Amino acid sequence: MERRRYNRFGFTLLEVMIAAAVFAIIASIALSFSIAATTQVEFNTEMASALAGEVFLIEEMEQELAQSAVTYEGEDEDGAPVSDSIVVNPNSITFRKMVGYNPQTFNAVWSDTITYDLAPARGEIDGDGVDNNDNNLIDEFCLQRTDSEGQRFISTQVYFADATKLQFVLNNTLLTITLNYMSSKDTEVRRTINVALQDL
Repeated sequence: MERRRYNRFGFTLLEVMIAAAVFAIIASIALSFSIAATTQVEFNTEMASALAGEVFLIEEMEQELAQSAVTYEGEDEDGAPVSDSIVVNPNSITFRKMVGYNPQTFNAVWSDTITYDLAPARGEIDGDGVDNNDNNLIDEFCLQRTDSEGQRFISTQVYFADATKLQFVLNNTLLTITLNYMSSKDTEVRRTINVALQDL
């Protein structure tokens, strides 16, 4: 009896099933890494956004104060004469920032007055001893910025337990700002910012 020899082109069913199983395992591992990476990117983006919201008004305050001086001589943006000085209280500060020079009079040009202080958080009734806005803090404050035109900005990501948690101290031209606040992630943050004011 004569045996036939068959030329094998292709794979057996068993080989195909093993290859499919190996491919499925590799694909599931790759997919799990992809999901983990996407989740980590989303978490990092949320954290960066929250931190940016927390420090935005604090950083703006620091930048504006760096453009300020102990005393102001010159004119405001409307050309009216300005001759006053920074007002530093323990828990608030009122100042002007330099916005340029008048090339005709060679005077410094100063902004309208800007004040940074603390205000009761939105939805909070100050002094009632109750958590009115359901954020697990009682009678908390937020940093606020107001100017002489009535524009008001309030940080909603940073909470101060009481008005003494924001302090300003001026020593000659060195302004020290001490902040002790709760972040949106319920962590206590203590910061000290030193700003060298201009001495004009």
